[in-house]
Amino acid sequence: MDKEKVIEYLKKKESQMEECQHLFLKIKEGQNYYGFHSSDCGYDPCVVTCLKCGLTNRFIEMDSIDKKYDMMLRWRNPYYNGFIEVNDKIFRKQYGHAWRRGGKSFDDSVFNLISNEVWNVNRPMLLYSIAKLIRPDADDTEIFDIMKTLYEIETPEERAKLNNIEQAQELIDRYNNRKVRVLRNEKK
Repeated sequence: MDKEKVIEYLKKKESQMEECQHLFLKIKEGQNYYGFHSSDCGYDPCVVTCLKCGLTNRFIEMDSIDKKYDMMLRWRNPYYNGFIEVNDKIFRKQYGHAWRRGGKSFDDSVFNLISNEVWNVNRPMLLYSIAKLIRPDADDTEIFDIMKTLYEIETPEERAKLNNIEQAQELIDRYNNRKVRVLRNEKK
C-alpha cells in the first residue's frame, strides 16, 4: 500500500471535516446511567453522523465488543485506521466542549440535527446526496423525508451495491416516477 496516498487522503479528509458546516443524523439515542449516588450517574451522548463529510462520534461511543472487532479492521486497513484517528481528533476538537460535570454529561444541543428522529441506516451520506440532487432547494425536513422515501423504495440489491450518485440513476427515476395516492374523505 502506498503510504503517500494514505497520507494525502487523510489530509484531504481532515481539512474537509474541519471546514464542513455539519448537518448531523442521529443514529442512536443517548442513554442515561443512574447510580446510588449522583457521582455514579452518567450519560452517553447520542451517536451522530454528519451527512456532508462523515464526521461521527460512533467510534468514540463504541462498546468494548465492537471496539475489539474494529481494532482488527484498523490493523488490516491503513485508510480505515487513519480515517478513525482523524475523525476522533476532529470530533473531540469541535465538540469536546459539550462535555459537562467532569465528563458525566453531554449537551446534545451542540449538534445541528436534520431531524430529532433516530434513524440508523447504512450510507446516510449517499441518501442525503441523492435527496439534495432531487430537490436542491428543499429544507432539512423535506430532505429528510426524501431520504426516508428513497430508503423505502430501494431494492435489496441497490442497498448492497450502491456506492455513488452515478449508480443511483435508476433509484432517482423510480422516485420521480412513483405514483402518489391521495386519499379524500367524501360524504356519502
